Amino acid sequence: AEPAEASTGPKTTGTQTMYRESEAQTLPYTPDYVIPKGANPEPEILSLANLRHGKGLPLTMEEVEVVERARFKKKFLASLPPITDEASFALRKRMMEEQELREFRHKEQDIDRVQTEHLRLLKQALDEREAETQFASE
Repeated sequence: AEPAEASTGPKTTGTQTMYRESEAQTLPYTPDYVIPKGANPEPEILSLANLRHGKGLPLTMEEVEVVERARFKKKFLASLPPITDEASFALRKRMMEEQELREFRHKEQDIDRVQTEHLRLLKQALDEREAETQFASE
């Protein structure tokens, strides 16, 4: 038998772990923000602060609608009349009640849309299971 030759170059080794690469990933870096003096104390971009990669980012039409609703609500609140007398109070109250009803109807539509999607997925899963059962029984 020939003696083993000693390797003088670099060696490459690998390790096997029980974790997948996706489990080791972290959220992308999101720097803190500073609002300069004299600037708008509530910049519109802060309405997106709760969005994270995989949770709202990248934006879909749903997130765009959320941003548009936030813009509308901000404009609506700015347009409310000040409470100076009984008539302005009544007008403000009526406007706020109408806005609450619009928001409530929108939330109902969102719930209906989610429930419809859940039912569609459930029906699809049941149909697939039924097809597998019939295939196995043949």
